[in-house]
Amino acid sequence: MLQKLNRLILEKTDKNDLLTATAQLLVKSGVFASSLIVTDIRFSLPKFYYYPEGCAEIADLKNCIHNAELPVCLKQALNSDKVVTFKNNDNDCQLCPLNKENKEHYHMSYQIKFRNNQYGLLTTFLAPTFFPSDEIVELFKELCDDLAFALNKFELEELQQKALKALEESEYKYRVLSENALVGVFLVHDEKFKYVNPQMANIFKYDNPKEILQLGSFLDLCHPSNHALIKEIFEKILNSKDEALHIEFSGKDKYNQKLEIELLASRIEYQGKTAILGTLFDITEKYDRLLHPLRRLHTQSSATVVFALVFP
Repeated sequence: MLQKLNRLILEKTDKNDLLTATAQLLVKSGVFASSLIVTDIRFSLPKFYYYPEGCAEIADLKNCIHNAELPVCLKQALNSDKVVTFKNNDNDCQLCPLNKENKEHYHMSYQIKFRNNQYGLLTTFLAPTFFPSDEIVELFKELCDDLAFALNKFELEELQQKALKALEESEYKYRVLSENALVGVFLVHDEKFKYVNPQMANIFKYDNPKEILQLGSFLDLCHPSNHALIKEIFEKILNSKDEALHIEFSGKDKYNQKLEIELLASRIEYQGKTAILGTLFDITEKYDRLLHPLRRLHTQSSATVVFALVFP
C-alpha cells in the first residue's frame, strides 16, 4: 500500500486529486472500510476528502467539524503524536455521527504533519476482520507521514511561485519575502553567494549568514560526489524551456555531514541575466525512514531553501 501511495505522490500534480485518490486507495486495499482526510481543520473552512462517497455519516461529521464540535478521537489526534484508536462501542463514541454504521469496528486517527506544519487528519474505520495491531498502526503512521511529506512539497511549490513573482516585480519584495520566510533563501552570482537569509545558515548548520557568504562557491554546500552532476543539471536548466526540473542529490552541512536534498528549479530572467530560481529541502529523514522503516526521526530545524542562481 505504501508503494501505491508513493506512486500516487509521484503521479499527481494536483493536491486535491492526490487526497481524493488516497482516500480511495485506503478503502480499496481491503484493510479499511472507510477513510476521511480533513485538511485545514483548525481554520474556519476545513476541506474534506473521503471514500466511499455518499456516506451519510461523513456528512454529519462535516457538520460537526464546521460547528467546531469535534469527536473525542479527532480532538485527541490533533494534540497527540500517537495514533488514536477506539472501538465504536466505547462510551465516548456513542454520540459520534460516525458510530451509526460502524458500532463494532475499530477506528483510527492520526495527524498529517511534517515537522511543525500540521496539514490535517486522516481518520479511518478498519474493515470488520481487522484490528489495530502494531503492524497496522505502524502502516497507518507511515501512510500519514508520506502524505504529509507530499503536502509539504505542494506547499513549497506554491512558495516558489510566490518567490518568483516577487523577484520579477522587484528585488525589494523578494528580500522582504525571504527575510521573513521560515525557509532559507540565497542569491548566487558568478557561482558565489551574494545574499543569504538567517534560515539558510540554520539549515546548513552555519552560525550566521556571513559564513556562507564567505564560501568560494555554491558547490561548497554540495557533496563532492555530486559536483559534476549539479553543474550539468544547472546547465540543463539554463538551456531548457521547461517550466521546472525536479531532482534529488547529495549536499553537505558545515561539518561535512551528508544531506539528501530534493530540488525543484526553474529558469528565469532576472535583471537582464539568466537565473535559476528553485526550492530545495532536506529529505535525509525520508531516506533514513526508507532504510529503517520502523525508526522515526525528528528534525528540529526547517529543511527548505528557496534560492536564485544568477549567471553573467
